[in-house]
Amino acid sequence: MDFWVSYVITILSGTLAGAAGGYFASKYTDKRRRSEAKQDAKKAFENISKIMPELIKEMKNDVRSPDFTLAREFVILQNKNVIFNDTQKMFFYYEAEHNELMNKIGMLKEHGFIRQAGFTNIPIYRFSEEFRELLLKS
Repeated sequence: MDFWVSYVITILSGTLAGAAGGYFASKYTDKRRRSEAKQDAKKAFENISKIMPELIKEMKNDVRSPDFTLAREFVILQNKNVIFNDTQKMFFYYEAEHNELMNKIGMLKEHGFIRQAGFTNIPIYRFSEEFRELLLKS
């Protein structure tokens, strides 16, 4: 009988050790991946900032504005004479003020910093929370 008890205890101990090892391995691997993803995003942000400094500077100023603390969406308009009305606060960026603005927006989308949030006759874009945090911290 003692043999069977020690056998069962050994099997249960091994199972618990294996499960705990798997759990901690997954936990720390996920933590490392998140850390690497943040570093990659920060590096991409730094590169983007060099390519389009004026646009990034304007976006930084916009997200830091106390009147727009909850605003996350923006539209691209040709110039300040174009009128766009919406029920929520949002940012406006003008093609007349930024060379190749749509190409720059494409780069931001490609890096996952923004996504298209809606489409009327004018597309509406939304900042990712990660990008917004990078803008606030830089």
